[in-house]
Parts: sequence; structure tokens; C-alpha cells
Amino acid sequence: MDTTNIIEKTVRNFSDPFSKKKWQTAIINRVESNIEVTVPFPVKKNITELTETLLNHLKHTTDSEKHKLELSIKSKIKKHAVANKSDCIPNIKNIIAVTSTKGGVGKSTIASQIAIALQQAGAHVGLLDADIYGPNIPNLKGTHQRAKITEKTYKPIQQHGISIMSMGYLVDEDTPLMWRGPMATAYLQQMLFKTEWPKLDYLIVDLPPGTGDIQLTIAQKIPLTAAVLVTTPQCLSIKDLEKGLGLLQKTQTPVLGVVENMSHFSCPNCKKTSRIFSATNTQAFIKKHQIPLLGNLPLDPLIVNACENQSPVVVTHPNCNASQAIHNIAYLVATQLAELPLHTPNLFPKIVVERLE
Repeated sequence: MDTTNIIEKTVRNFSDPFSKKKWQTAIINRVESNIEVTVPFPVKKNITELTETLLNHLKHTTDSEKHKLELSIKSKIKKHAVANKSDCIPNIKNIIAVTSTKGGVGKSTIASQIAIALQQAGAHVGLLDADIYGPNIPNLKGTHQRAKITEKTYKPIQQHGISIMSMGYLVDEDTPLMWRGPMATAYLQQMLFKTEWPKLDYLIVDLPPGTGDIQLTIAQKIPLTAAVLVTTPQCLSIKDLEKGLGLLQKTQTPVLGVVENMSHFSCPNCKKTSRIFSATNTQAFIKKHQIPLLGNLPLDPLIVNACENQSPVVVTHPNCNASQAIHNIAYLVATQLAELPLHTPNLFPKIVVERLE
């Protein structure tokens, strides 16, 4: 087997130390001793360790003294097939819903942190607050300015490198939002389709709790690529999560995995961890449904204080354990998504039959 084939085989069998997945779909280009590997997920945050680890694997399978290999790893994120027959939005490659069914489990915090973590990893990311009645993203972000509105479009708010849209940017902060279901779903679709989104690799959609009109609209009328489930280990949260999973299964929406929030308490003084809820509830759920566990996030004072101060912990404390856990979750979200079927555009023109007068 020649050196080029050995290199390609080694790269494709490389076990990613962060996702534990092999790089079967990697694109490998070689010019003499220079090797360029392109993967379908963002790697900027982990680029140093990934490059060193893969290069060591390559050196063990080739004559490193003879070839003196140089390696670069790049990302090219692709558009994946949507769960329904909705038309794709031109500037958005993938739409990922973050849902919990039960309120109060920290879903909005996790959705916004995942969005920022993906951006820090090198992706182009947007965040849509789909809670029409009680939008929380502006409060989490500390941004209460009004979005610019024209007759046809909304201008997203830019913060921490991501594009954000929320009903909280379209109305006054203290305005009570009292709309019936059809009007709420209409506004949701307007926020998605009328916003001037830049070119995005991922649009993270923060869903409100429940399985009502908003959730059905997202599942049936919006080009949804996949979903992430958020829960606490508490038994009532798990029971409600079953209902949310049922809705996703009925609409054939792929589930990338589960994030267990408030998994345990991390004491900042003694550094010990304590379980608040049972450790078995989430484990039983993922085992029953064969869904990956994306990560466990603690009830950490750093995360709590960051939320209270309206600033994401991945920005204020980028090197803490909580931030590292969020980055690992975001990386797994991206690598899980990369394994889904790709979007195949319709190669045939639309045929219009006109009646002859």
C-alpha cells in the first residue's frame, strides 16, 4: 500500500478524542508532505490537540523521517436534510431546536451557551428565541435594544459573535404578550423567515416548554434539521421529556442527544460534588430510548452568577470546568449532526402548467 493510501486510511480510522467518533467522512488532500484534512464540523476550539493527536497517529503509520509530514485541519460545515418537507432557508444550513417540554430546567441558558460555544469553535451561528409569550434570551444576553424593523425585514441583534432574534427585541420590555395560538405561530414564522439572517452554519432555536402550537409549528412548518433535549434528573422533568420526545418522533425529527442540567452541585469552597436528584432517572431515559447523553452540567455558582449578571459563562470564565463541559456538548452536537443525511437539492426545475385561453 502506498503512502497516500496509508494516510487516508489512518485519517478515516482516527478516533476523535473528544467525540470518540471516527473521521470516516473527512476529505483528505495531500501535496507531497503537506496534508490537509477537512471535517464537517467546527474544530477551532480543539484544533491544537486534534492536530497533535492525529499527527502522532500518522507518524506511527508512515516513515516520518522520510516524509516529515505537516498537517492542517479545517472545517466545512454542510447542509443536512430537514425533518419535514419545508423549503430550506437560503442563508441557513442547519436549524437545531433545543427543547425541554418542562419549564425551569435551564434550557434557554443552555441554548444560548451552545450557540456561543459553536461560534467560538469557528462556526457561523444564529439564535432564535421561539418563546413568543415569555422571551428570555434578551434578559440572558443583557440586550434590550429594539431590533431595526423595515416593511419587509427584521435586523437581528449581534452579540458575542452570533446573530439573535427574539420577540423581546420587537416589543417594549414590559409589554405583556397576550396572543391566541394562530397569531403566536404567525409571529414565530415571521421572526424566522423575515429576519435578515447572515450566512449561518447553525441556527439554534430556543423552544418554549410544552407541546402546543409553537412546538407543532416548528416541527411541521419550519425546515428543522434536528433537536437537542434538555432535562434535569428530577423525575417530573423526565416524565415531561417523554412527551416532548414523542412529538419529535411523530414528526420524524432526529434527536442528537440529551443534556442533563443541574446534574449535581459543585461546591466552590470544598470542591466536592453532591447529587441533588436521583442519578438513575436520566440514565434510564437514555437507555430506554437509545439516545446519546451529550453531557452533564452542574448547578455551578459560576453559571448561576453569569446568568444573573446577564453574561454567558463561556465568555466570562472560558477556562472553568462548566465552560469546558459546554464546549464538549457543543462539539458533540456538531459531530452528531454531521452524521445525518445531507441535503440533496432538487435538480429538476419546477414545472408550471398554464391553461391556454
